Amino acid sequence: MKSTIGFMLASIALVAGQAHAEQERDRPRDPGVKQRQHYQQQRINQGVRQQEKPVRREDRKDLHQDINNLSKEIYQEKHDGEVRQ
Repeated sequence: MKSTIGFMLASIALVAGQAHAEQERDRPRDPGVKQRQHYQQQRINQGVRQQEKPVRREDRKDLHQDINNLSKEIYQEKHDGEVRQ
């Protein structure tokens, strides 16, 4: 009876340890990324509220082109078959 309980406790501890290891592995390596994104969004919102500079048509065109280029780069990185850690 004692050995069965001990075995069960050891099994539970092993499973819990594996689950914790998987969570650690899935966690992003740079925890500051979300914080930086938050600050950037705050700065964007502040600039919009203050209307520091109206965006001209040419500026919008350039911004869209930059965003499209970044999107293509992300797609290529995602589908290049390289295994990243």
